[in-house]
Amino acid sequence: NTLLRAFPNPTQDFIQINGLNIGTNYQIFDTQGRLVLSGKIKSELEKIDVTKLQPGCYLIQSGIIDNKRNFTFIKE
Repeated sequence: NTLLRAFPNPTQDFIQINGLNIGTNYQIFDTQGRLVLSGKIKSELEKIDVTKLQPGCYLIQSGIIDNKRNFTFIKE
């Protein structure tokens, strides 16, 4: 089982994810459940720009229906 990490947390400008397969889709949701960002993992250490997000708590959901992975992070 691969170790999954999302860092730095909290962050101001980007969040890095490692441990997901290249080609895996991800979605970022705010605390109201609204989709605010989405994309596809392009490298083993994916760097996602979150500078346009408002400060607050967010959920990153990745994977497919039978193998979902979730991370939370705080945008300062």
